[in-house]
Amino acid sequence: MVLKVLHKCGHEYEHNFKGKKSNIPAWLYKASNEDCPTCMLVKLTKEAEEKKLPMLTGSVEQRVWALTIRNEILLQYNLLIKELKTKKTTLTKKRKETLLMMILKVKYLLMFEKESAFWITHKSIRGLMKYKKVVTIKKEKPKPIEETDYKMNFEDDTLFDIFEQGYESRVGLNLGYLC
Repeated sequence: MVLKVLHKCGHEYEHNFKGKKSNIPAWLYKASNEDCPTCMLVKLTKEAEEKKLPMLTGSVEQRVWALTIRNEILLQYNLLIKELKTKKTTLTKKRKETLLMMILKVKYLLMFEKESAFWITHKSIRGLMKYKKVVTIKKEKPKPIEETDYKMNFEDDTLFDIFEQGYESRVGLNLGYLC
């Protein structure tokens, strides 16, 4: 069901509501007290630029949702770093290693993952830890090289003269001492 909502930013936006009809009034109240997706996207994009994070791909709604999730993950990431720094002496070796691996993986994904669908799928650090990038390589038969007549096109014909006469005689050098 498509519902038009007048948001607090003053923009009217059509939303695709999926849910029970009895939840419509509460949903409309909540949506009207928030910025429209376009204004939210602008705000969240500015925050991402300040944090030097990559822009996300997808529809406006997907990017807003994914940017919100990514910001929450960034807060959790900062808490992991804080835990590692403050409790360094009391942590067990295994917990330190786990924290370091989590920090490295999350930092890599924050810096290089650009798809909104990825962030929506992996909504937390726990979800990110389960993520494993699988690369499949298809075995293909090598394509035969086509036999064609290659013609050299040089603008300067003196290049051929250099090779025909020999480099030493053309330039006036005697490189016989190298042999």
